[in-house]
Amino acid sequence: MGIFDYKQQENKSLINDALILNAYSTELSGFSLGESYEEMAGKAGWKLLNAETLGYSGSCDQHDIFNGENPFYWSSQVNVFGKYDATGALVSIGVCYWGTGDVIDSPTASENTLTDTIHDLLIVVDGFAENYVKNAFGDLLSRIADFATENGLAGEDVLFSGMSLGGMAVNSTAMASANNAWDGFYEDANYIAISFPVQNTYDDKVLNIGCENDPVYRALEGISINFPDSFLAHDKPLETCVNNLVMFNDFYAANDFTLFSIAGQMWGTWAGHDAADYVEGLRIALNSSFYDTTHKDSTVIVSRMSDEMRETTWVEDLNRFAQPHEGPTFILGSEKADLIAGGSGIDYLEGFGGDDIFRDAGGFNIIMGGEGYDRLELGGEISKTSIAQAGGITFIKGADGGITLLQDVEVIQETYWNWFEFKNINYSVTSNGLEVDGKVALGYANAVHADATGNSEIFAPENGGFYHNATSWLFSYAGDAVMHGSHSDDVFVSGIGDDVMYANGGQDIFLFASEHFGDNTIYQFGHDDKLAILGNKTINANGNYLDYLSECDEGLLFTCGDSSITLVGLTLDQVHESQFVLA
Repeated sequence: MGIFDYKQQENKSLINDALILNAYSTELSGFSLGESYEEMAGKAGWKLLNAETLGYSGSCDQHDIFNGENPFYWSSQVNVFGKYDATGALVSIGVCYWGTGDVIDSPTASENTLTDTIHDLLIVVDGFAENYVKNAFGDLLSRIADFATENGLAGEDVLFSGMSLGGMAVNSTAMASANNAWDGFYEDANYIAISFPVQNTYDDKVLNIGCENDPVYRALEGISINFPDSFLAHDKPLETCVNNLVMFNDFYAANDFTLFSIAGQMWGTWAGHDAADYVEGLRIALNSSFYDTTHKDSTVIVSRMSDEMRETTWVEDLNRFAQPHEGPTFILGSEKADLIAGGSGIDYLEGFGGDDIFRDAGGFNIIMGGEGYDRLELGGEISKTSIAQAGGITFIKGADGGITLLQDVEVIQETYWNWFEFKNINYSVTSNGLEVDGKVALGYANAVHADATGNSEIFAPENGGFYHNATSWLFSYAGDAVMHGSHSDDVFVSGIGDDVMYANGGQDIFLFASEHFGDNTIYQFGHDDKLAILGNKTINANGNYLDYLSECDEGLLFTCGDSSITLVGLTLDQVHESQFVLA
């Protein structure tokens, strides 16, 4: 699954379409985007539809913005889009409601914003949110339904989206549709609402996306004020909402950052409601290499720092004025140079573009540098680690026993104490080893590799051979491998075949870092050994190891999707939570 999965399906293209539609009003409102609406829409096949194309007689201005049909709703605004395939056929319709405000140079911008603000305040009045779109755009939506039918489309081919007040309109449309408005045509439509306090109270048709550092998002529970949470931190998990997303901006990073609430607006918390951050930040999350590993309740932090702050501020999980974050943390950079810091648990760090610098405080992690010249700061002596390489991935066993996987990270920096000062050494990561000034300064730890595709049997050396760390590494790939550990510490890295592994003593780690890893068997799994599953979308964000374990004739069976691991000779009372790392 993924954090924005909708209707129990992966709908990345649908979410991307919703962001493209919102990009149009975002730009007209005065926000600057790295990739323009025209560029995004051109790639995806979206075009604005005007009143003439729709056969609609209501108000429509030079920007193809439709205004509210009744006097009290004159400030309500919406655009209608058509998506066309390569043959020019209409395949989808997009309806995108505007948030509070107007086109930046509109002569009525102040009056429009004031009237929209009144609408914002009235959402707590019983019936207002539910009837908002029927009152504002009832005739327009009837005409859109007819237009869709005339072009061979059904309600399921219509996408509703909007941000801020527009997000309320999305929920309003869904609520009205549940009560048979527009003859039920939009009952099966798609509803992607961004950053507004209300949620559809009738069913789960709407996906509500927003950030926990947005003072507006989910301020209401359904359509009701929840005192005092509505005015303080309002990130209680809700079924139809993304719950732990953070846009890491300058205000969130500041030491004097205050409450996420509407009441804290004078301290800059409204930066979390930034339209450009939503369009661009959500696209970063959507395009992350880790997207399929996330879930609705995953903690996802996206860098949205200014250029000045980005140079000196670490993007990390501050967990400010919110319920405690649980499970793995996903921290995503930008196309510029970011400072990205993980914690002591399970972290997925991704740099994207720019020359990024990473830190991590231990645990089990995957770090992807992306483009640029990226560096991992160990924050300690390299002699306390064990480093191996296989398949273009660098594996680091840290001093705490955790494992970090590095991809597209060019430098590992060691920090050590010498003559009353800290000094750094930068090691270039190469296929031959860790180099300093073009020469190999440290070879990788002793490792044995199974056949890449065929069946094979491998034995770990008794000495890991990396500085003072004696850990040995065993790697299997696509074939079925029999892997024998040593009497000291080993790391077994299982591939996608059906592997048989023998621990043979020591504090061993059995690492499975692929979506499908076959049916495996482990003998002699001891109370000091660990089973680590990384980068697997079958694992729940806050999964309990007992959810995946059952007793079988051979011992314990760990089931993960279509893959499994048998722990031979063990019962449930012979294992404990600390032996399982699930991410």
